[in-house]
Amino acid sequence: MPEKYRQRLEQSWAGVFYQEFFCRIDEEIFAELYADIPSRPNVPVNVLVGLDTLKAGFGWSDEQMQDAFIFDVQVCYALGMHQLGEGDFDIRTVYNFRRRVTEHMHETGENLIEQTFEQASDEQVQAYELKTGKLRMDSAQIASNIREMTRLQLLVEVLQRVQRMLNAVDKIQYDQAFSAYLKGSSGQYVYHVKAGESDEYLESIGELMRRLVRELASGLQSPDDWKAAFRQKRGQDYIGYAANATETHDPDNSLQLIVKVQVEPNASDDAVMLEEALPDLKARTDMKEMHNDGRCNSPNVDAAMRQHKVTQIQTAIRDAKPSSEKLALEEFDWEIDDEGKTQHVTCPIGQKAAVVSGKREDRYLAYFSQPDCDNCPLVTQCPIDALKRKPQRALRFSQRQVNAARRRKHSAEARASGQNLRAAVEAAMRGEHNVSLNQKGSARRSKRGLDTGK
Repeated sequence: MPEKYRQRLEQSWAGVFYQEFFCRIDEEIFAELYADIPSRPNVPVNVLVGLDTLKAGFGWSDEQMQDAFIFDVQVCYALGMHQLGEGDFDIRTVYNFRRRVTEHMHETGENLIEQTFEQASDEQVQAYELKTGKLRMDSAQIASNIREMTRLQLLVEVLQRVQRMLNAVDKIQYDQAFSAYLKGSSGQYVYHVKAGESDEYLESIGELMRRLVRELASGLQSPDDWKAAFRQKRGQDYIGYAANATETHDPDNSLQLIVKVQVEPNASDDAVMLEEALPDLKARTDMKEMHNDGRCNSPNVDAAMRQHKVTQIQTAIRDAKPSSEKLALEEFDWEIDDEGKTQHVTCPIGQKAAVVSGKREDRYLAYFSQPDCDNCPLVTQCPIDALKRKPQRALRFSQRQVNAARRRKHSAEARASGQNLRAAVEAAMRGEHNVSLNQKGSARRSKRGLDTGK
């Protein structure tokens, strides 16, 4: 290349990808997938991981990914190659690598791709001296490639996929059993079924499926996406998965990095994903604040935040809103011990009281001086009740109410600062996101879609 184009290539996204991600991929993470004896040459792991990363980022199909690897100069440079045609390999190598990574995860529970991403992210944090005390989190919907069709068409589609998965010997053995279902697409098959005849066809398919399950169960993988789940969110139906991303957001940082990504069936609660992510994030970062939305709170999250000494700041609170006619509990100051139990509470005008256990589990009381309360300018708005037999007033509450009050207070303080430090992570996830994976594995974006594969 002419020097001016060479410099432009180095300064493009391809040069950034090569320096900041490709060169940080630790191939030793994948050592267990390979033989430790002399064997045939293999494609470098960093090329395979880098290629699939680019596919996800650009939303390519496998065919587009292969074309980019063969013909695109920037893609070649991003993967450490300096001449077109260098490092050529068959697309089956990619499929075999994905299969071995997946099998390893099923057998051991280790997600090697996740380890690679986090290891590279940790190096980037160190290289750019980023502060990680403040993190923010958001989730997005990822659609599965489940297709909507009639029951008969769906079953024919499954049979066609099963037939494509058979080896050569089994295809010959089951040729006659499948022949009626391979004459055109599943939609074309259903097109010829007359009204009132579907039950007869369903019965025949059911008998064949029972036979296939009995005879092929040991070696046949599922032709469909069994882990995808159904969820309703803001009145809209979603089928598939949820992606949850955590990134740095300290205003002093020159740039912000995503440091963790989780993918779960979309029926998974956001609070559960936050709870699962906390130990790893605490171990890898200096996290002291976690900014997220109103769906990310639960008693377990409160306990985990306390255990890891992290302050949770939410843009909204999922718990019931306090009455507007009374002083809210977040206007009181609460002293909590290391075990999460409330020790003292101070009212808005500064009267402090010890907290004692109530008659029921998880119920507490704090007794305040009646004379002091009678002279308080806020007495008509105060949620503290006067006692009939003692010159005292009692504040009754649960630990869950205290936890919610403290979160509301943190949220109000964050809003008062005039900075919405969490907002940018929503931009990273690109709004309300619905990524659909087609049968070739590429990502089809909705109008506000997330530009990534599952």
